[in-house]
Amino acid sequence: DGTALVDSFAILDFLDDLVGRKNALIPDAGEARRDQMRICALAAGVADKTVSLIYERAVHGRETPDWVTRCTRQIGGALDALETSKTDLQSPWWFGDRLGHADIAVTCGLTLAVQALGFDLDAARWPNLVAHRETCEARPDFQDISQPFFAPPPKDQA
Repeated sequence: DGTALVDSFAILDFLDDLVGRKNALIPDAGEARRDQMRICALAAGVADKTVSLIYERAVHGRETPDWVTRCTRQIGGALDALETSKTDLQSPWWFGDRLGHADIAVTCGLTLAVQALGFDLDAARWPNLVAHRETCEARPDFQDISQPFFAPPPKDQA
């Protein structure tokens, strides 16, 4: 209808509404929805901090050590929480036998950090996340829409 949606969660909610509850990739209410939204929010936080570091380098033309350390720690903390959440799951996906928004959001956040920052997704620290990302990125539906991200060079090298 021409309405602009700019927030990831609003866009996902719209798409789920468009395809109907049967095909939606997140529950429409309750604890199950909140659990998936929590994982999506952690993944969005990883992506947001990654973008902050890209801006720091490419737009501002500097890398303030304290800011880089802070953002990197926040990324690591979110990944630790995601790793803990993924541990001991009995299903192939985060919330059952079907790929959902949480699975996609986590993969996108991880791939952005790895491709744009060269982030070390340490398999010893985050083995479940490494395996999850590899599983998703190997899927044809991920490969069909994949567009590698190339971070712009630092401002002084542009």
